[in-house]
Amino acid sequence: MLSAKRDGKAAVRFFRKVLKAQHTQAPRVITVDKNAAYPVAIETLKADETIAAETELRS
Repeated sequence: MLSAKRDGKAAVRFFRKVLKAQHTQAPRVITVDKNAAYPVAIETLKADETIAAETELRS
């Protein structure tokens, strides 16, 4: 879980850690709260192909 002082870099690190867990499948949808760091992190992960470009972000 991210702290109240989370930022874009922290969000990217968080998602990379969560997504590389062995029990995790490629997500179709990621549901988050309305923190502004999440859209930036998801676009970064899509750009470097960590997640599929079709992955939807819901808030």
